[in-house]
Amino acid sequence: MIHRSQIQNQITFMGLKDVEVLADKQVGPTCGFEAIENIIQLFHRVGNDLSQTDLLPRARTVGAAVRCPTGEALDIHAYNWLLGQYGIPATWYAFNHNNVLLPAVSLNRGVILIVHAPYLDPLTYPDPSNVSHAIVLTHYYVNEFTGLIEGYVGMDSNVEHKVVAWPHEFVEQAVLWVLQHITPEPVLVTDIPVTWPSPTSYYIHNAANQVVPVD
Repeated sequence: MIHRSQIQNQITFMGLKDVEVLADKQVGPTCGFEAIENIIQLFHRVGNDLSQTDLLPRARTVGAAVRCPTGEALDIHAYNWLLGQYGIPATWYAFNHNNVLLPAVSLNRGVILIVHAPYLDPLTYPDPSNVSHAIVLTHYYVNEFTGLIEGYVGMDSNVEHKVVAWPHEFVEQAVLWVLQHITPEPVLVTDIPVTWPSPTSYYIHNAANQVVPVD
């Protein structure tokens, strides 16, 4: 990855922090609904039950709730539509760190990334049968001493009330699988900035092996 200073002069850094309260547990294969819920929560003050009380029923009306053995998943083609129902335009992009992900989180956009869960986090997802999974990126983190960007932070609907950090090499592996099996455009970025009131300049990976925000 690149050094933070290489993009600091081009874009304004205003990523998000304090999003732990939004990260609630998914029920069955509902990661897509939970990711959409989290993005909506960055624009509107809605509850953590929105995925079940509104998003899932809406998806059913247009045939976008895909029946799975453990429940219903959101058809990837309906992500934009659901966000649009809440006045949030968004666009799918090809995967690229420097040209897509870093500018998006740095410009305070809502970002959903479709990944292969076992490659992203083999400890949380040891079963290789877990296939596509939706996560929300809220910022990036840098090495405290070198300033090099090491990865991203965000929300995973299987990790409740906690901001998660993912090394960039894990993200690359997880997305590569998606590119080969699901879609060439696995990055959904809102066309407008979020309105979350807790921005932070960036996160650091410190000597205590913690990833913490820098105000």
